[in-house]
Amino acid sequence: MRSIPAAIKILKDNFNELKIRNREQLEEKLINWVVDRKCLISLSDAEITNIVAEALSAKLPSEDEIKNIKDVRDKRFAHHELIDETKISSIMWPHLEDLLARAKKIVGVIGNHYLGDFYEINGEYVLSYNASETSRSLVRLLKKAGIMSIQVYGIPNCSTCKKALTWLQHNNIDHEFINTKDTPPTREMIQNWVKSLGFAPMRNTSGQSYRALGEQKKIWNDEQWIDAFTHDAMLLKRPLIVKDGTAVLVGFKNEAVVQEKLGL
Repeated sequence: MRSIPAAIKILKDNFNELKIRNREQLEEKLINWVVDRKCLISLSDAEITNIVAEALSAKLPSEDEIKNIKDVRDKRFAHHELIDETKISSIMWPHLEDLLARAKKIVGVIGNHYLGDFYEINGEYVLSYNASETSRSLVRLLKKAGIMSIQVYGIPNCSTCKKALTWLQHNNIDHEFINTKDTPPTREMIQNWVKSLGFAPMRNTSGQSYRALGEQKKIWNDEQWIDAFTHDAMLLKRPLIVKDGTAVLVGFKNEAVVQEKLGL
């Protein structure tokens, strides 16, 4: 993450010399970032690169976000005697997931359109062999740091959530509960969950929010449900369980299925 601001600075400093590859695809991305299509057609590569650099800069995490993660790392591994545990902000997996998603977007744009290295194909991020090794090492590191375990998304007064949490505690399974009323999942997270589980099992069909959607919901596609889940987390069936960054289960009925999905 520390090298990404330097890469964006290279774009800003050398915008007049950089040649854009796959310009049409880049223009589509900029349109999705609320840049007017008519405006883009008349712009030179240099002008578009300036827009790209500004757009990517806006996706960078704040200094506070980076500092919080660094403090957790230092406390667990590097300089634990120098860090006061009480002053460390809480870091949950969704925060890191969001940070990694932003980093992927930035690396994908620079790689695909300025270096000719395809890190992103049809919207899917593709890891090189070296990056895959790094990804696996990151998972091991996060587990060791206690940052990444099992996440249970739901609300405190949900009886099924209480049942799941009680079962996890009884079986001494490390987990983290995320109250979706206080910390709604991001659209990026929901997209990944739908990719893993499909939208149908994720719907809280017994809830008031679901009934309020009306008949049109019967013909909605993935994107429409992702929009709906993002707008109102109460539409999500509870609990939704994530392991190692991947949604593996929604609801809590059969303990044997839960054990299988969690790899126990």
